[in-house]
Amino acid sequence: MSSSERETSARPRKRLLVWGGAAAGVLLVAIGLGIALLPTLLSGAWGRSLVVNAIAPSVQGSVSLKEMSLSWGGPQRISGLEITSASGDRIAADVQVDGSLWSLVKLSAPVRVRL
Repeated sequence: MSSSERETSARPRKRLLVWGGAAAGVLLVAIGLGIALLPTLLSGAWGRSLVVNAIAPSVQGSVSLKEMSLSWGGPQRISGLEITSASGDRIAADVQVDGSLWSLVKLSAPVRVRL
C-alpha cells in the first residue's frame, strides 16, 4: 500500500472524527442551554399547567394559578393560586418558597414556605 493510498483511507476517518466532535459539542451546548433556561421554561404556561395538574387530583373542585416565577438562585413564587371546592368555597393564596431551585433540587437546605 503506497503512502497516497493510506492518506486517502485516513481522510474519511478524520472527517468522521471532526464531524462527530462537532456534533457532540453542539449537543453539549444545547443541553447546557436547556438546563440554564429550565426555570424560565417552567415559569410559563406549561409549568403552571404541571403544577395545577399535580394539585388537582387531591382537590374535589378546581385549581387555578395566575403566575409562577422560578429561579436557580432566588426564591420560588406562585401568585394567584386559587382552589375552589365543589361546594363553592374558595381559598386564594400567594406562595413563596425561600430557597433557590438549585437548593430544592439538591434538598440541601430546609424548605421555608410563606403563604
